[in-house]
Amino acid sequence: AVSPACSPTSGAAVSSRFEAQDADALVNECAICMCHQADATIVHATSAIGHVCCCFACAAKLKERADSCPICREPIDLVIRHIVS
Repeated sequence: AVSPACSPTSGAAVSSRFEAQDADALVNECAICMCHQADATIVHATSAIGHVCCCFACAAKLKERADSCPICREPIDLVIRHIVS
């Protein structure tokens, strides 16, 4: 799910995380790869809610592997990509 140019252990990704001056900038960071913007909603049919916590690539990989939601551990039924125009 993590692109080679943007791995959680790459120096650029790590240093940019710690150099962020605005706490709000980290809120939108993918909780999985910590590199891309959280631009996907993980939807749960059983609870009729969704969580925005990771990028689309990581969310799709979680669903593909049948992993649970990293926020609430509910099964992932659908992943929706956010497109802001």
